[in-house]
Amino acid sequence: MRTLFSVITPPLALLLSACDLPKVDSESEGEPIADACEEDECGQGVDSTDTELERDDVRPTIAVGEAEPAAATPLRAKALGRMRNAAKYFHDNVARHGGYAWHHNATNLSERWGDIQLDEDQIMIQSPGTADVTIVFVEAALADPATPALKTYAKDAAMALRQGQVKSGGWRLYADFKPTPTLKACYLNTTANCSCGGCKFSTYDDQVTQNALIAMMRTDKLLGFADTAISGASSYARARVETSQFPTNGGFPQGFMGPVAGRPALQASYPPSIGTSCGLANCYANSYTNEYWDDPTLNDNLASAFVEMLYWAREVYPAQATTYQAMLTAYGAFLRRAQMPQPQPA
Repeated sequence: MRTLFSVITPPLALLLSACDLPKVDSESEGEPIADACEEDECGQGVDSTDTELERDDVRPTIAVGEAEPAAATPLRAKALGRMRNAAKYFHDNVARHGGYAWHHNATNLSERWGDIQLDEDQIMIQSPGTADVTIVFVEAALADPATPALKTYAKDAAMALRQGQVKSGGWRLYADFKPTPTLKACYLNTTANCSCGGCKFSTYDDQVTQNALIAMMRTDKLLGFADTAISGASSYARARVETSQFPTNGGFPQGFMGPVAGRPALQASYPPSIGTSCGLANCYANSYTNEYWDDPTLNDNLASAFVEMLYWAREVYPAQATTYQAMLTAYGAFLRRAQMPQPQPA
């Protein structure tokens, strides 16, 4: 049986776990971890109210985007060492063109999977792919500002995202680095002739564009807004995200190829035949004049993803905070109108 492991997308708290990572060579980057589970550091055999882990967990509140303080306890120092080891391994061994798949064969890193098998020149943008790993590297760099390599890892992953940015402004599920991609897309920076139909489509489905843009924005801030390629990719995407919000009702479609046209700001309601014996399939048959992905939609966690994306835009680019707050407010109004009436007000 193949042994697969996933990309490093769990929350940073899991990456910083001090007692459950495998032993590594003490000469590798980071702290030696052979002695990582002494009883007095793993909370075993000591008073649970006074463990090193709990004392390390009581720290001053850190503002959004600020770096964590330097390691203050032996346990935190070991946790940061493990984090550096994991980040270095993924950057140096697992990444392809700076990007990542979802799963990798632990004994054959050339075997890489997303929702399809990928070759060595293809990466996943969609969660839990390159966008998530970029964010993890940003978090790692903020947690350990004394290790500049972590910024490099974040930048390399963000540049892989930049490769996958399409001309409509957002991202698709994959990016393909081959001169003639087999996973076709109208790539902003590499495609000369966009004749591949739907490949111009930027997708919000499964949080693809939202997470990728969050990763670009946060990397832009991490690098002090000094990297023109990453700053440019963020600016280009944000400008087009603005025009993908319906100007009359505040919702977002499932994806976009350009500015969206206005739609009425309607209150959610049930089709007239609901409650009869027709059954949902027949009640809804032929009742739509548009494909659902062109309409305002909440499918696949879009609501939470849009709010998070606009929140980060407001935080990272305060000069444009008024714009992003207005977009958030309009989206909140859309969500209120989208709530169904009784008997199912959800």
